[in-house]
Amino acid sequence: MNNFFGTLYGALTYTENWTFVLINYIILAGVILIYLLTKLKKLNPKWWLITLLATILQMIFWVMLRAQGISIIWNAVAGMLVIDYFRFRIELQLKVKIQIWIVFLLVISGDLYFAIITPLITSIAHCSAIVMGLILRLIFNRTKVAKA
Repeated sequence: MNNFFGTLYGALTYTENWTFVLINYIILAGVILIYLLTKLKKLNPKWWLITLLATILQMIFWVMLRAQGISIIWNAVAGMLVIDYFRFRIELQLKVKIQIWIVFLLVISGDLYFAIITPLITSIAHCSAIVMGLILRLIFNRTKVAKA
C-alpha cells in the first residue's frame, strides 16, 4: 500500500517539482472554474463527466505508465471548452468570453512551456488529450442541453 501512496504522491507533485505543480494546478483551476462559475455549467450539464473520464484516464497513466501530473485532465477540459465556446458564444456575456480566452492562453502557454522543456511524448499526450476532450464533447453534444 505504501507503493500506491508513493506513486500517488509522485504523480500529484511531479516528484516534488514545485514549478510544475504551480503551473499545472493554476491551469487546472482555470479550466474548472470557468465551468463552475459561469453559465457554461448549465449550457453543458455533463461537463463534469468529461472531466471525470479524463481524471480516470490520468490515474490509469499514473499506475500503468508511472506517468506524473494532471495535464491530461486540463487539456481534455480545454478541448471540451473549445467546443462549448464556439457552440455557445452568442449566449455568453463578453466578460465570460474574455475569461475563456484567458483560460485558452493559460492552456496554450502551459503546453508550449512543456513542449520546450519536456520530451516529445509529453506534447503528444497533451495534444491527444485536447482531441479526446473535443471528441467526448461532440459525443455528449448529441444530448439535450438545458436552457439557461
